[in-house]
Amino acid sequence: MFSEEGRKGVRNGRMYSFDSVHLDPVNRQLRRDANPVFLAAKAFDLLQTLVENNGRLVARTSF
Repeated sequence: MFSEEGRKGVRNGRMYSFDSVHLDPVNRQLRRDANPVFLAAKAFDLLQTLVENNGRLVARTSF
C-alpha cells in the first residue's frame, strides 16, 4: 500500500511512497531509489489513478 507523504498543493497535493518508490503527482514524477522512472503520459495517469484509489474499484472510464 502506498502512504501519503505530506502536502504539496496543486492537483491532489500529495506524494505517495512504497519502499523505495515515490510517486509525485504534482510534478508528475516517479522515482525508485532516487532515480527517475520514465513513463508515457497515459501510463503515469493510470498509475496515479490506481494509487489514489487504492482499495477501491476503478472504472476503465476513470483514466
